Amino acid sequence: MGPTRRLARRFAGVTLIELLLVIAILGIVTAFAARVGRECLRVWDEQSRLMVANRALADAARVVTRDLLGAMRVEGVAFEGEPQETNLEDIVPIAVTLEKGQPKTRVAIDRLAFATGHTRDPLGHPAGEAVEYTVARDEAGKLRGLVRRAAALDAAAQKESPPVSEHIAEFRVEYLRKVGGRETWEKNWRAADGLPAAVRVTLGAWVGDASGVSLQRLTTMVTIRATEEARVPR
Repeated sequence: MGPTRRLARRFAGVTLIELLLVIAILGIVTAFAARVGRECLRVWDEQSRLMVANRALADAARVVTRDLLGAMRVEGVAFEGEPQETNLEDIVPIAVTLEKGQPKTRVAIDRLAFATGHTRDPLGHPAGEAVEYTVARDEAGKLRGLVRRAAALDAAAQKESPPVSEHIAEFRVEYLRKVGGRETWEKNWRAADGLPAAVRVTLGAWVGDASGVSLQRLTTMVTIRATEEARVPR
């Protein structure tokens, strides 16, 4: 075989085996790239959900803390706290599929009512409101979020503002009682008890999808220092 013939055979083309090998390599690279892309999208989606949840927690904590810092002793407006619970999977606005035997997640949806004051009337007296916080649900039992109902102390009925956050699915409140130097945290607070020494609020924002949901939590504690009563118009 002469040199010319050998050179022509070298550049004649690829064999079937070589072609199959290239296709196999391209398939492996494509599958790996697709897997990496799906994982990147999953992480991005998860981080986006967490950012939304953390923002909702911060906004809700700011509103609740502001009201608790202005808590006042007002005749006829009691400071009351009532513990309540429900299943997280039952109230989130998506259908969640649980594995067989997997228990549902219990969450607190406490009710908290008290008088608070942030502004003053023309005479300099605290001009307060009677407020109530709770996790509200719609007619279908699905989550509406943490709502704040409020009324001026001389008003006949409370008005409900838009939800503080639609993502808040848990509202847990604990009350600090001080008696004779002894401190205890309680889950329930009655009107006859006056004002607690402090209030600890745990907020939970739901994150997840149809495959499962969880809570991103934030806890804040507010010391109650009520030294004056609101001036209630007669």
